[in-house]
Amino acid sequence: MKRVSKAHGGTLHPFLIQLHTQHMASSALAAWASLARLNGGSYKDQSTNLMAQAAQRAQDFYKGVARFHEALKTLETPKRSLLWEAPFARLSAQENRLATPMATCVWMPSLLNTSHIFDLDARHSLASFLKARGVESLFVDWRAPLGKSPALLDYADAAAKALRFAQENTRSPLFVGGFCMGGLLALAGAGQLKSPLAGTVLFATPWDFQRCTLPLSTRFFENPFTQRRDLAPSWALQLPFHLLEPRAIQRKYQELGKGSGPVDPLFARLEAWLCDLRPLQWDLLKECVDTFYTRNTLFSTNQVLGTPLRKDFFQNTFMVAPTLDRIVPSACTLPLASYLGTPPLTPTMGHVGTFASKRAPSLIWEPLAAWFQKSTL
Repeated sequence: MKRVSKAHGGTLHPFLIQLHTQHMASSALAAWASLARLNGGSYKDQSTNLMAQAAQRAQDFYKGVARFHEALKTLETPKRSLLWEAPFARLSAQENRLATPMATCVWMPSLLNTSHIFDLDARHSLASFLKARGVESLFVDWRAPLGKSPALLDYADAAAKALRFAQENTRSPLFVGGFCMGGLLALAGAGQLKSPLAGTVLFATPWDFQRCTLPLSTRFFENPFTQRRDLAPSWALQLPFHLLEPRAIQRKYQELGKGSGPVDPLFARLEAWLCDLRPLQWDLLKECVDTFYTRNTLFSTNQVLGTPLRKDFFQNTFMVAPTLDRIVPSACTLPLASYLGTPPLTPTMGHVGTFASKRAPSLIWEPLAAWFQKSTL
């Protein structure tokens, strides 16, 4: 059994730092222009004060980014054991596995992300939380073979193969779980099996993409920049998320820049995970945008990546649809819950908050652990 070792996440790309610099500058200029239109008052003094505040915010932002990058140097790499690998996926487990788990769950992230979101920090980890309650976690991470141009169906098949391996090598009831697009891959993989798994867990899994708010369009792929390259770099994949809430991203780094002392490891690990998007082939990314956003295939056909969504396979499903999610709004998720006949859990938090929020253990993880226990009786 090989050990999996990987640096925990990436840094904020210089292009994105420059993007936020320009956004902060344009916001300051817009405020200055509004001030210039005002009549009366001490305009000159107000203008000087406005520019000083803008400069301080920019300085705090740069300090915050620098503190985050410095914190990455001391983050410990989580240790995992490699169980299985294939051209498009690999399956791993935490070290010190349970001897007789009550249940086993295979967790699948989005194609863009690593599986570390399920096991963020020693003090704050969904996988460790469930492990303490008898549920073993296995983790899928997606791969892209050199020289090949994968399609969505390749990853759906890889999800099914990972689940078959887990079925053959697990004695406890087997579940599958997914986060965001990972939920779609979990549904597609489980739907290819001969019989239903013990249950399915879906965190913020999109279905009706007409109700999603990410600024994505196939027009992005019609320019010379994308046509000349095989891979979409990490910063390009991060761009839509930064455009969605630029001020929120700026504020969190500004607050970090105002602080001193060690950076909270949980914050550093989460930011590293957010920055560590997997480069994808442009053709695969274009297929995702066209299939999900342009044609809204899932909602219109009730098929997931070529596999009919069979209600009898997913009768026992635990769904989470956070109400403050800007990436996958609950309105995008609820049609899936309605189709499966599953009342979703609707915590008041955002997309990543389901794993990173201090309220996640009480609002989501405890009910999930109770569901696992009930599902294995």
